[in-house]
This record gives sequence, structure tokens and C-alpha cells, in this order.
Amino acid sequence: MLGHLPMRVLALNQYYAPDASATAQLLTDLCEDLVKAGDEVRVVASRVQGDRRLPAHECIDGVEVVRPWSTGYGKSRLTYRFLDDLSFVAAAASRACVVARPDVILALSAPPMVATAAALAARGRELPLVHWVHDVYPDIALATGVLPRRSALGSTLQILSRMTHRHAAMSIAVSSKMAEILKAHGQSADRVRVQENWADGTAIQPRPAAATSFRARHGLKGRFVVMYSGNLGLVHDIATPIRAAHELSSSCPDVVFVFVGAGARLAEARALAGEAANIRFLPAQPRGELSDSLAAANLHLVSLAEGMEGLVVPSKLYGVMAAGRPVVYIGPAQSEVAHVVRRHELGWRVDPGDAAGLAAIVADATRRGDDLAACGERARRRFVERHERAVATTSLRGLLLEAANLRVQ
Repeated sequence: MLGHLPMRVLALNQYYAPDASATAQLLTDLCEDLVKAGDEVRVVASRVQGDRRLPAHECIDGVEVVRPWSTGYGKSRLTYRFLDDLSFVAAAASRACVVARPDVILALSAPPMVATAAALAARGRELPLVHWVHDVYPDIALATGVLPRRSALGSTLQILSRMTHRHAAMSIAVSSKMAEILKAHGQSADRVRVQENWADGTAIQPRPAAATSFRARHGLKGRFVVMYSGNLGLVHDIATPIRAAHELSSSCPDVVFVFVGAGARLAEARALAGEAANIRFLPAQPRGELSDSLAAANLHLVSLAEGMEGLVVPSKLYGVMAAGRPVVYIGPAQSEVAHVVRRHELGWRVDPGDAAGLAAIVADATRRGDDLAACGERARRRFVERHERAVATTSLRGLLLEAANLRVQ
């Protein structure tokens, strides 16, 4: 058994530092902490990140990062994105077959079939595969209409996904609901683990909103800021907060809705907002400035479209909790986030589409400073107990050791 001996970990994911996407940040945190624990870590990621082409090989904070060639057509068309994803999956699979032998292979879920490629490599080399699932594919693509339910591609991806789950030594879900879905997809119950995501509570700290430089830079002094920070993706409800902002434009002139980030629904969000003076769109903030931008809000929004519960869990919640801010969750009542917000009294919840309900909550919140502060304090306490980076990555390392020992025994 490996016990406390160093592990050799090979991780596959399309994105890694310096990319700022959620899975890139989480994988970077984990790999850096594995290295600090004495493990040897190699990551295979895409060389193409946005408009940049990154080095084919480099060492970042002790982590060896290998970036094989893949196409870089971009995301302007679905076909281009599919070709980029497919070329990376092929490159990652071939690299996983030839790199120095690890003790365990860790595959994330971006792009969707990279875990299938990892499963083939793991099977060929008789290595345990850990599938760290953040998004359940192709279910998300089918639910959002990106893939027709009766298409040949959709059916093929479903077969490959179930094969991957069956062959993984362990699947790590980021919520209990997701774990149940993975079991339904063919993964044995005794091979499914739940590890919720996290944020870096050392880097993201509570601070007074009025003292943030973000407010000063963007002319937000004296305003009640309702912030949506993160990806504006297909699985998120963007229309409800924008319609709520329109409802509040006259009755609450000091309230401003600030959307920080980009994504597939950014153009739609801008079109819905129109020329509304109380809606602002700002680019995603560098990771080093995230603490300041999150603290600039009086109230944060987290959203999930109807029917997406268990298929994805909005990781932006943990950064909000780290910043000690209250949240309004726009999403299904039976989802994991709704349960956390309700059970720990971190804020409020409204159904997707209930713009009037959201507007009423925001209007009431402008008069309840003490209640907002209490929600924020509870959020920070819960974060430190459960979602602090060091706590979560230590737990995740234990799961990787468990999977690695399945081969050693």
C-alpha cells in the first residue's frame, strides 16, 4: 500500500492555470496542494486558452504541465468547438499512454469525453482512473438542447459516458444529487464518493463593501450592489435577475445589478438588459482581485436553470461564502444549493422565472443591513468548516490515495 508515501498523479483536463475557469482553478489548487504534500503531479491540458497559445511544457509551482498540440478554432461555432474538443481528447489520450507511469489517473469532465479517453488509457496500462465529475455529460447538452435527444451523436455519447463510469475505479461527484445520477449511469455505489467544491479562504476574505477598490474603480460608491459573478452559461438563469432589475429601476434607484464575467449567454443578457441604467456588465476579474470584487457586493446571485439540479453545481457559491456575503439563489427548490442556503440560513431562494419575487427580496434587503451582515457571517463560518481549500484538497488527496491503493493491493 502507498500509505503516506508520495503518489504519482496524472491529471487530464482541458484547462489549467493560468486559465481562470472554475475547473482550471480547482484543479490548480488541488495539484499545488498535492505537490506541497510531497506528491509528484503531471497535468495534461490544452495549449490553446482563449486567444493565447501556451508553452508545450512548463513547471508551475512544482506541477509539471504538458500541453500537446490541438486545434484552436475557438468557440464562435459549435462545430469549431467540437473539433477543438475532439483534437484535445485525442492528444490527451495519446499522451496519457506514454508519460511516466503514475499511480493514479485523474480525469475531469472538460471536454466531456476526456474521461472516456482517460479510461481507455487507464485500462490499457492497468491503472486506476478517478473521474472527478463537475458536469454530467451528455445529460447537460441534451437538457439544454445543444444535442437533440434522438440524435446519433447524443446516443453515442450516452453509451460512452456510461462505459466510462463503469470502468472508473472511483467517481467523485460534487453533490449528493450528482452522486445519485452517476449511480444511475452505471457506476457502482461503492465506487462513488462526494466531495464538494471549495474556494481559497486565505485569498478571499470578508471586508467592508465600501472599502473595496472595485467600487471606486467602477463608480459604485453609495450604491446597493447586487452581483452575479461568474460564468453566464447555458445552465444558468440569466433572464430572472435582469427582469427583476427592470422592475426595480424606478422604485429602488440606488440598486444596481452588476454582472461580472462572460459566457455563452452574455449576448442574450446584454440584449435583455437593453439600455437599463441599473444594469452593468464587467469582464471577469483576475484571480488575485477576486476577493476585492466579491466583497464589493451587498448581495450575491447564484442561479441554476430548471431541470439542471444534480447535473451541475454552481461553484461560485463557495467564493461568495468565503467573502462573507449573503446570497439569493435562483434555482430549483430540490437542488443542493437550495438545501445549503436554507439549512444554514445564508440568504434566500426564488424559483427560476420569479422576477417579481427576486425584486421583492432585493428591495427588502436594502432595508435590512443587520440581517445581511448576519447571513454573511454565517456563510463565512460554514465556509471555514466545510469549503476551505486546505480542508477540501486534503480530503480529495485521501480519495486519490484510496483509488491508487486499489491497484497496489
